[in-house]
Amino acid sequence: MNRAAKKNRLHIGKEFAVLVIAICGASLMASCGDDDLDARTDARVACQDAVEARMKSPSTAKFGGVSTDGGRDSGVTVTGYVDAQNTFGASKRTDFACLVDFVGDSPHVRITGLE
Repeated sequence: MNRAAKKNRLHIGKEFAVLVIAICGASLMASCGDDDLDARTDARVACQDAVEARMKSPSTAKFGGVSTDGGRDSGVTVTGYVDAQNTFGASKRTDFACLVDFVGDSPHVRITGLE
């Protein structure tokens, strides 16, 4: 094998090693905090379901500006707004806030604001 081929082969090997390290690092970072991420996702769904249960026309609900804060151990606060039709068919925006606590894997939702 000539010198240029060896140099090219070494260069490709280095690029492959960097790629493998990058993939492993990204995978490791993605696994950090998965439990809290899952908790925030579960809390968001549970809160939106609770808010929809109080609506006159839940099928028209469009949620927006939803944010979550906290985790499985400390509880999750979910805030945002929902646009939906009222009993007269007019669209109305309502702000909401929920506090979601977990007992085991089950989310328990307390709506703390619905205005």
